[in-house]
Amino acid sequence: MGQTFKLTLLLSLISVSMAFSCGNGESLDAVSKASPEGELIFKMQCALCHGLTGNKQLSGAKKLTESKLPMNEIEALVTNGMRQMPSFKERLTREEIKLVSDYAYQFRESK
Repeated sequence: MGQTFKLTLLLSLISVSMAFSCGNGESLDAVSKASPEGELIFKMQCALCHGLTGNKQLSGAKKLTESKLPMNEIEALVTNGMRQMPSFKERLTREEIKLVSDYAYQFRESK
């Protein structure tokens, strides 16, 4: 990832972290770290609707903790979107989609 993108991710992460620190009760301790890059992308692009722990369900978002989708379907969903979830193929590179999909996969209760 380029330096400009990393800086943008970092600044956005700080903003998202501040927004989520206002008492919604979610904790990152319950989540293992798949990759720092995947986590940053998730926090910037996904946490608003899915929550920091994958179970927020804002705007019709699905609970990631209850997902039964295999990895290839998660990547396809992130790439193409579905219903209210937007497509990320124009916003993220293929590698970034893989990283955020890997990160989202870890929220599953039974892998």
